[in-house]
Amino acid sequence: MINNMEMKDRIKTLGLVAVMASVMGACTLETSGNGDLDGFWHLVAVDTVDTGGVLNLSDERLVWSFQGNLLSHRDADGRCDELISYFERPGDSLFVTRTFFYDRPNSDPAVEDMGVLRPYGINKLGEHFYVQHLDGGTMILLSDKLRLYLKKM
Repeated sequence: MINNMEMKDRIKTLGLVAVMASVMGACTLETSGNGDLDGFWHLVAVDTVDTGGVLNLSDERLVWSFQGNLLSHRDADGRCDELISYFERPGDSLFVTRTFFYDRPNSDPAVEDMGVLRPYGINKLGEHFYVQHLDGGTMILLSDKLRLYLKKM
């Protein structure tokens, strides 16, 4: 015969099991399908295609971060504006589309002055890059003017 205390313990345990089962069932593994692209990338060099000049940025802390369909541009040293862009990646292309200042209190205003994107190697709204190389550690992007070298962080 089960006493009152044992019955209460069993009910609590069953309730806890039911809650845990519903929580576990609600969790889903979300993947973006971006493969090696997802994550944090350090912009280490920019090569000017026309002249062959190379700007070494390895001591700078300019970071691109991909997740889902969003691309974050951040200067960890705080010299450049933090930006958020949408991107698309059909095949071996990368299109950086709409870009906004990361400014939550002001509803993330749209970028209209391309000067804020240039430190990140982006020269125009809707910039198209050819993905020359992408693996788990390095990425090379080619636009009509620049070749960007990025290393996974």
